Amino acid sequence: MKENTHFKSKEIKEWHDKFKKDFPSGIIKRHEFRKIYMELTNKKSEELADYVFDAYDQDKNGVIDFKEFMITLSITCRGDIKEKLKWVFDMYDTDGSSYLSKSEVIKVLEVIFRMKGNDRVEATAFLQTVDIFKKLDKDKDGYITKEEFCRIATREREIINILNAI
Repeated sequence: MKENTHFKSKEIKEWHDKFKKDFPSGIIKRHEFRKIYMELTNKKSEELADYVFDAYDQDKNGVIDFKEFMITLSITCRGDIKEKLKWVFDMYDTDGSSYLSKSEVIKVLEVIFRMKGNDRVEATAFLQTVDIFKKLDKDKDGYITKEEFCRIATREREIINILNAI
């Protein structure tokens, strides 16, 4: 586990003890994650919690085990900008295709804007997506690859702020 995270052995042990105490089954189920996510982040959106859950659930088996939990926690808390961008990309890549389509980005942004109480959710999500694709889809094929995303987003602070709103 130490090789896969930015945590020290002692920290991993402490996290493991807490994880086992909070989740005696050794896994976090979707409904448990929703409750915790919404309490910890003060974000009242089950949809958004589901996107984040899916990003944690790397093997897509419908639960988060300790290893998945620690790897994602490591990235989100201590990862460098590239690691975080790859994680954000994977969260927006809802169909697991390894590229982002406009519809995927719109769908996630709509959830975020709805949660924030935006009055014009669809229009705002559409306009933000158009702007994101203008800046990131350099080959103009209508998709953003992880490489395009990471290479260009690191230089586009505004895009990082939009996409990192989760």
